[in-house]
Amino acid sequence: MIRPAGADDLDGVAAVHAAAWRAAYAGILPARTQQAFTVANRRKFWAGIGLGDPAAGRPMFVALDDDVIVGFAVCGPPRNRELPFDAELYVLNVDPDHWRRGIGRCLFARCVEHLSAVGRDSLYLWVLAANERVRRFYESLKGKPLADHVRDADFDGVAVPEIAYGWAKLPIVPIGNRAV
Repeated sequence: MIRPAGADDLDGVAAVHAAAWRAAYAGILPARTQQAFTVANRRKFWAGIGLGDPAAGRPMFVALDDDVIVGFAVCGPPRNRELPFDAELYVLNVDPDHWRRGIGRCLFARCVEHLSAVGRDSLYLWVLAANERVRRFYESLKGKPLADHVRDADFDGVAVPEIAYGWAKLPIVPIGNRAV
């Protein structure tokens, strides 16, 4: 089940965020960054900015399995005006114990559905270039790597390359026997 996040979801989102980053970025991000990416740190982060900001058009959606949060995504207006897209997927994380079960695809589809409903037409996101698993995921959703849009993200003083992926038109995402 995918639904908008609420105030009671803070602990679940923080736990998923920390677990997903530890699993996905081992060997990619500096050890110091990984060690600091704790549930407590993520809880403080999400409490500080809220669980998505529907008023600003930045909703957070959570994925549930037996009433336990197993993934989340946040989307909204683009932060980088240099890219020719009118929406951005800011974050999409799934608990590693639930990878490859279609949860990421469902969260992505829910974001696309929301963005379409609010009049957005195109979408981009940033991916750490060394994260091949996630790059394959977005490519399976027909995202195109934008080779001319590569930048370095700073993680504890270490430059880590990331690349933008884009959809010039919001995609139709098949979910089981239906498309979103």
